[in-house]
Amino acid sequence: MADLEADIRRGLEAERLLKHELLSQARTHIDGELWRLFREVKPDEVAALQHIKAMQYFHGKYFAFLERAVTDGKIAQINLDSKKKTLRERVFG
Repeated sequence: MADLEADIRRGLEAERLLKHELLSQARTHIDGELWRLFREVKPDEVAALQHIKAMQYFHGKYFAFLERAVTDGKIAQINLDSKKKTLRERVFG
């Protein structure tokens, strides 16, 4: 149960971070900057395009990691709740 509780806490913290105004502003700003860079690069500047694509990829992975922690926390909460219910409660509601 300690692992479930840790996952729940981790998920709640990740959710708090994702909802934080400063992180939300940073995400929007970086998304905008990456698209601006992409639009400014000429199609034949392959190395620059690859670099921008890599930055965009890792920027997305950062937020995907936090979003996955939120999901894991919600699943852990469901699992913890189901362990606390008696057999009768699980069968008959």
